[in-house]
Amino acid sequence: MSELHRVFFALPLPEAAIPVLEAAASRALPEAASLEPRMQRGSQLHVTLKFVGSVDATVFSKLVQLTASEARRFEAFDASLAHVTAFPSPRRARVLVALVASESKVLPELASSLDEACGELGVARESRAFRAHVTLARLRRPGDATRAMAATELEPLGVRMSELVLFESTLGPGGARYERRAAARLG
Repeated sequence: MSELHRVFFALPLPEAAIPVLEAAASRALPEAASLEPRMQRGSQLHVTLKFVGSVDATVFSKLVQLTASEARRFEAFDASLAHVTAFPSPRRARVLVALVASESKVLPELASSLDEACGELGVARESRAFRAHVTLARLRRPGDATRAMAATELEPLGVRMSELVLFESTLGPGGARYERRAAARLG
C-alpha cells in the first residue's frame, strides 16, 4: 500500500503577525471556555487556499511541482487582518477566525487556480465559496461564540503575502502538526 500524504496549500503569515493574532485569540479564551477552544499557534496560523486531503505519492509529487508553477503565476500582495468572526456562523461556531481582506485580486484568483489544478489531478473541487481567513481557535464544543468574538477585537493588521506553501498535516492527540513540504515565492 502506498503512503498517503494529508496536504493543503496555504499562505504563511509574516512572523510579526503571529504574536498579534495569538494575543487576540487569548483574549477570547475566557469567553469561549464552555466551547472548549483549542488555540492555533505559530506555524498553524496561515491562510488556507486549498485543502487537498490525503493523496498518494504520485499525486503528492505533482502537488510539489504545482507549488512552484502556481507561485510563478501570481505576484506578492498586501492584505489586512481586521475582523474576527466565527464559522459557520457566530451562533453555531466551530472555529474563530480572522478574516483576510485585500484589494488585490491575487488571493481569490490563486485559490481558484489551485482548486482547478488540483481538480485536474483528481482532487475533489471546493463546494463552498472561498473566504480568506486565518483560523485562530477550533471549538471542541460548537456553540454561540458572539461573546468570544467581542473579546477578540483586532486592530487592522497589514500583512505582505509573498510565499505559497504546500503543508503536510499530521494529526495527533495535541492537534495537527504542519510541516512544509514545498514552498515558492510569489511572482
